Amino acid sequence: MDFNLAHLVLTLRTADPADCLARLFGGRAAFEAAFRDLACCRAGRECRACDCRCDCPYWRVFGQELAVDPEIVRRHQKPGVPFAFRLPLPTAAVKSDRCEAGLVLVGPAVELAPLFCRALDRLLADGGGGTRIELVCSQDYQGRSNPLAPDGRGWDCAGLVVMSAAAVRLLGQCYAERLRITLETPLKLVNSGRELRVFDPSLFCRTVIRRVSSLAAYYGEEGEGEEFRRLAEQARGVRLIAGNFVCGAPSGLSARYGGMSGHGLLGGGVGELAELLRLGMLFNLGKGAAFGLGRYRVEPEGGST
Repeated sequence: MDFNLAHLVLTLRTADPADCLARLFGGRAAFEAAFRDLACCRAGRECRACDCRCDCPYWRVFGQELAVDPEIVRRHQKPGVPFAFRLPLPTAAVKSDRCEAGLVLVGPAVELAPLFCRALDRLLADGGGGTRIELVCSQDYQGRSNPLAPDGRGWDCAGLVVMSAAAVRLLGQCYAERLRITLETPLKLVNSGRELRVFDPSLFCRTVIRRVSSLAAYYGEEGEGEEFRRLAEQARGVRLIAGNFVCGAPSGLSARYGGMSGHGLLGGGVGELAELLRLGMLFNLGKGAAFGLGRYRVEPEGGST
């Protein structure tokens, strides 16, 4: 299993960090509209009827076209979009003239990094208050930040660090029997058509496996299905040893941002699942994952790797 990815960290200059983050958090429509305005060469035409869609950056990112291979469709259905914003809760923003937002790009989205930055700049500018991107950094495998230079139209991404998901996964290996998990933003998981209100560790792990394998199938190389079946079976044995989780919207946010939040300790056969769970942190999980919902963190108990 492998696919390309890039991890950007954007420093935003703003008079109101909470308002700035709220424009992105959990909402797709405004960013998608800004991206389309910049990318579309046939404004007003329905995308599926447009003869330019195969080369259109907007369609490549937001088209979510089903695979030609029926087996991929059977296993994964419609793909997720090839990016995820990693955002703090707007209500947790510190009063300052700056805030940070992470952006992880996958597969075809990697080469469109400048367009993502321009679309975000447009979205922020439309909100008024002089909000803008002040600095864009590209993170490497060790988490070091490499600043990208502005080029007049946005950001010169010649220095963008393109990473391999397989290598990131390998670096995430750890040898702890237990993992600490923190749901940093509300997690919305659906099972049998219903949104879960109680944290299910086994379902959580299986959902991470499905998310990562779907990204690989649609935007890279999926690898051996047998491996994911084995990991999914292993995930059934994961249990919650201790935890404090709540379901609902964080204080100050509307009910549509509701989900599970909290922290706990996972055990019962975490094993090699740990490296996949750590890779999955980059992409968030569940409904609204592309725009900051379902951000989580896992780490070995005691911090050992």
